[in-house]
Amino acid sequence: QIQVLNNTLVADEYGVNVNSSFKAEIKQNKITGRIYWSGIDFNSSDSSTVIKNYVERTERNDYTGSWQYLINGDNSEYSTIVRDTLISPNLGENRGDQQMALRCEWSRVDSNYIEFYFRYYGDHYAIHDDRNSDISHNTIIISSYTNNYTNNIIRSHSSSDYVNSINDNVITYDGNYYRFPYAIWTQSNTIVRNNTINSTFLESAIYIENNCIVDSNTISGDYSNRVFQVEGDSSIIRDNFVTNSGGGTGVYVGGENYTWVYNNDFFHTNDGRFLESNASEVYATGNLFEGSSGRGFYIHSQSGGQIYNNTLISNGGDYGMHQSNQTNVPVYNNIFQGFSNGIFVENTIANYNLANNLLWDISGNLFEGSALPP
Repeated sequence: QIQVLNNTLVADEYGVNVNSSFKAEIKQNKITGRIYWSGIDFNSSDSSTVIKNYVERTERNDYTGSWQYLINGDNSEYSTIVRDTLISPNLGENRGDQQMALRCEWSRVDSNYIEFYFRYYGDHYAIHDDRNSDISHNTIIISSYTNNYTNNIIRSHSSSDYVNSINDNVITYDGNYYRFPYAIWTQSNTIVRNNTINSTFLESAIYIENNCIVDSNTISGDYSNRVFQVEGDSSIIRDNFVTNSGGGTGVYVGGENYTWVYNNDFFHTNDGRFLESNASEVYATGNLFEGSSGRGFYIHSQSGGQIYNNTLISNGGDYGMHQSNQTNVPVYNNIFQGFSNGIFVENTIANYNLANNLLWDISGNLFEGSALPP
């Protein structure tokens, strides 16, 4: 068993390099310098422990064309990466392509502090999980000047039916030039819970695929595309609190089955709509949406599901509910207030499941469309 303990190192290329070991222990080291490749590299070292280390890039690094890390635990399953401090500030690099603060695989990543400035081309990740890691209680502060559309703050891949979690992280993002696509990007069988995300310039907050639960997250800032993006079946979005000053949609579901969206609070101060269902089966209930000029529900392209017991309040959005393109979704027991128009349904078959909705302070038509029942 390799132990690297209590060292002070100034690293040009590597600080600590113990790759292809087993149960390595890397603890309480202080590593500064250029750190061209990796501050701590323990790739292919299963069941290792990396704890209470301080890694800070203090000299300009610049472009390599290959991955650079502060901690690299690639292919090191069942490892523990906890209570480390990882810092890479703006040192005036011309380019900083393909950088990660921390890479892991099927490990526990807990209570780390990450502060990173990402610059220019190439993929960038604060935490990149190759599969199935539990990522929790981390504080992540990211600033950037980059124009790559695949950047994510946390990116977590999935393998088999294992259920992993991304929970209780605090993420702050301050960017300009182009937006990072996602604060959290994960694939399937993931619980995304109780995270706090604040952004000045993100496209979206959270991306999920199949069999995920996204609940009790607090999200604020400017989201230009979507807050939540669902690209898989049988996922749940519930009990989240969202304040969005950008024009992005609150929830987008694209071509998926059996998505539940319930008990969420959305406050939009721009023109973003609440929920878009594109050829999907969506059940939305118990949600509160307060918007500015954005549409409430946009359900289209042969979507299914049910919309009931929601409250949507607008300051002039065009429709509280808009259904089109061979879509016939029941809409009942909802409150639509302050929209220009109430409910629009267009289909070759009449929708007889528009019932007990309260439409209040609607300046135009309460009901429109070819699918209104006689």
